Amino acid sequence: MSELNRILLALYRGAAEQPLDEFPEFALALLKEAVPFDSAAWWISMRVSDRAATTHSVHLHREPPEMVREWQAINHEDSVLAQAIRHPGSAVIFHPPTLFALPAKAAARDYAARFSHRNGIALLLADREQRFVKGVSLYRANDCDHYREGERSLFEAISPHLCEALKINRQFRLPHSEARGLEGRAIAVVRHDGVIEHCGPDFVTLVRLEFPQWRPPCLPKALFDALRASGRVEYRGKVVALRGTAAGEVMVLRICRLVDLHQLTARELEAASLFGGGMSYKEIARAMGIAPVTVRNFLQKAYAKLQIGNKAELAAWLRRELP
Repeated sequence: MSELNRILLALYRGAAEQPLDEFPEFALALLKEAVPFDSAAWWISMRVSDRAATTHSVHLHREPPEMVREWQAINHEDSVLAQAIRHPGSAVIFHPPTLFALPAKAAARDYAARFSHRNGIALLLADREQRFVKGVSLYRANDCDHYREGERSLFEAISPHLCEALKINRQFRLPHSEARGLEGRAIAVVRHDGVIEHCGPDFVTLVRLEFPQWRPPCLPKALFDALRASGRVEYRGKVVALRGTAAGEVMVLRICRLVDLHQLTARELEAASLFGGGMSYKEIARAMGIAPVTVRNFLQKAYAKLQIGNKAELAAWLRRELP
């Protein structure tokens, strides 16, 4: 088993098993095995505009809380941030003493020196709206300990899975969340020969809707052949849809019950989209020019057709099915 394969398998297992407050450190410890670092910032939610950023949520590893406040004061000078915003998903290797050597970058240079950021590597991932981002920054205190191209490749391969696994952990482990288990139970980590190395119980249940005679530990042959033939980690059957990401020797697959958008009327879909996006009945009624009771009727029909039972499931369905 390759290093990347082993880390991803442990990461997704940990997403379902680790307590909420322990998972970030668990995940970073796995990352550190592949890409060593002295300290780190896991940017869970940031808003970006042009070259500046405002942090909403961050997990710090061996960094003081004031690091975030001071970085927000100088990040308009941070050319690493600007490059990461322009190229989401691509890791940026940087040496702050060199990068911020010019007098105009004095604030950024002093900040990096104060927190012992002598070498670093950073990556941002944009969400659907392109306004909120998440990502990871790793730092080394030794001035000669530069990050290498091989480490960049591993970091780029692992980082998106860190963020996905964090989302799964939160949805899977929140004891009072309406969305409990919606994500983590319906994923699988599968080798490229079709052997399933880890999967949640809902993954098995949903695959059997499409392939009633199927038995693990390998993907159904028809499904595996379709994935290979398509050239993409994507499958759309009669009952379920499956999407995934290839990483090293494994694929991380997510499966959901297939619902034809055409089952919803245009007005039902509009009401469902607005409600899933956070609007109240009254706000939807004003936006659509209808009465709140009509909004309620549209949503009740959409829930019945989509076979869902609450707003969290509706929001999850919208994220999966709508561009």
